[in-house]
Amino acid sequence: MRLAVYITTFALLVCGILVAPTTLISAEISLRAKSSAAGEMVKLGDVAEIFAPDEATHSGLAELELVPAPAAGRSRMLRMREVQDLLALQGVKLIDHKFSGASDVQISSSETTSTAAKVSRLAAEQSRVRVERAIVQYLETSAGDRPWQVSFELDAAAVETIAQHRASEVAVAGGTEPWIGAQQFQVDLRTSQGAHRIPVTAAVSLPEMVVVARRPFRRGEIVQVSDVELVLPSAPQDQHLTATRLEDVVGHETTRSIATGQSFEATWLRKPIMVRRGEIVTVFARAANIQVRMQARATEDGGRDDIVSVERIDDRQRFTARVVGVQELEVFVSSTSVTDRRQR
Repeated sequence: MRLAVYITTFALLVCGILVAPTTLISAEISLRAKSSAAGEMVKLGDVAEIFAPDEATHSGLAELELVPAPAAGRSRMLRMREVQDLLALQGVKLIDHKFSGASDVQISSSETTSTAAKVSRLAAEQSRVRVERAIVQYLETSAGDRPWQVSFELDAAAVETIAQHRASEVAVAGGTEPWIGAQQFQVDLRTSQGAHRIPVTAAVSLPEMVVVARRPFRRGEIVQVSDVELVLPSAPQDQHLTATRLEDVVGHETTRSIATGQSFEATWLRKPIMVRRGEIVTVFARAANIQVRMQARATEDGGRDDIVSVERIDDRQRFTARVVGVQELEVFVSSTSVTDRRQR
């Protein structure tokens, strides 16, 4: 009877063990003895090594905030029990995780690291500005005093070299015409120990400029080089209407009055009239090495390079010719046509 009871009790214990819930360890949190805070708040990842079965669990635990970071130059202690309480307040089930490592952790501020990063950023910006000024000065000397814009990046080694030689003379070489677009420059830091050359690949550009009048114009005046200049616009301009090159303006005739400082629009200009309707003009017919000159009457106005209609004086037959000068036009014909015309 007693044996039967023992057997039954043993069986119940075995069954209980088999059906009892098993606690699974999601992550192991090992507290460090010392750590530093990278931000304004101390996170679990700052004070503990976290061994998790997956990246999501690891990241979720590491980002949990515990306490404010100590002030610069100060430190604070955080016990394991405090860490566990802070995690429990944020809904972490402590039974699901294993805690190990130091019994408490000393936390210090990482202000020195932050300051070093700021100094590094400051050095990079100062180095970039120094090189930019040198390249702009080089462009002004080599390609004209214009508002050059230069964009480039310096690697860490270049920043360190420039920062170490702050008092050295900076010389620039390289670049090619037309100086716009991707340009290769050599920046030399000249020191008493020799020159340190830094290759720089830069994107060089110029802001869009507009042509403005340096004096007032009346309708019908011819624009000369000394009458205009290129300037940066004070307000956005319609680049399809506004002249942006001197050659688009110089030598043209104004079709309206233009005030000093006013920009030129394409519709305010025209080519100077060299041939006027009704005038007797000279037409040169050219073919190979043969040239024939004849008189004709223009039937419309035209400026240089315009194609206008003219008519022969004897039979009023019309044809087109290109304006090449004052009361002069030219037309290209076949050699046979020129010969036939001369034989008449």
